[in-house]
Amino acid sequence: IGRQPGILLYSIFTVPELPEEFDRIKTTYYDYFNIFWPGEQPKGGYMNQFVPQLMLGNALANSSNYPDYDPYWIAMDEWHIGAQYFMGLCTPNATATDGFQCDGDHWIPKAATGKLIPVVPGEVIETSFELVDVLSSAPGDDDGRWEWHLRMGVVGEPHRSSLVVADRPFMGLVGATQSW
Repeated sequence: IGRQPGILLYSIFTVPELPEEFDRIKTTYYDYFNIFWPGEQPKGGYMNQFVPQLMLGNALANSSNYPDYDPYWIAMDEWHIGAQYFMGLCTPNATATDGFQCDGDHWIPKAATGKLIPVVPGEVIETSFELVDVLSSAPGDDDGRWEWHLRMGVVGEPHRSSLVVADRPFMGLVGATQSW
């Protein structure tokens, strides 16, 4: 993606009809445009994903947000959208070399979530990711203090928009990260 303020990624899609066969507890539907950072993570970080999404069924759709970012799953009978930043932290382990055990079986899910918004089939949904320089006073200044703004909303209806502002990787839950 690069690392420069002003980056803007954008996508639109139309909310589909509800599935004919559906169980809100046993079934989960997600539709999303996302950014996933694969590969090397900072000490204590396992995975890192911006994933605003359209959701139906038993879905990760909310969280406690600051300071713990504990994710909550909700059973939904109708389509909903919401901005989300999903991340995984390594499990603390005092006997490990770096103090963490970090693999597919040993990690802790965390999430920063925006407002959950009900939507109906046929509505057009927009998703955007924008890297914003929050401290520079003039174009071209680079003070290294950037935020990602994750938005998801109904096109033409700004009051039906969900936002997450990620001011640093892992929302500061991993000590080695300060800014994007």
